Amino acid sequence: MIIAACILLFMTFFLGFWARRIALGKGRNGYIWFVIGFLFGIFGVIAAALMTNKKPTHIVNANGDPVIICHHCGKESPMHLNVCANCHYGFGKDYRLP
Repeated sequence: MIIAACILLFMTFFLGFWARRIALGKGRNGYIWFVIGFLFGIFGVIAAALMTNKKPTHIVNANGDPVIICHHCGKESPMHLNVCANCHYGFGKDYRLP
């Protein structure tokens, strides 16, 4: 009985971490998706996999400067800022210029 409970607990943590990893890859909040995956199991993982990507899109504007389209407000921001110039949404360390 205790072994079955330990296995069940391990599987719920595993599914929570799996949903978190998928959500972080799509630019979503990992903590919330860990809880969703933990509580709803495989259905939480499937929901995380079906989400749209929220990561900012890299483009080049008419002047040839690299910009990011913010998925939070939809405005263009220069890549060197690492945050949206309009709404101050942080893009994270993955979006810095080399």
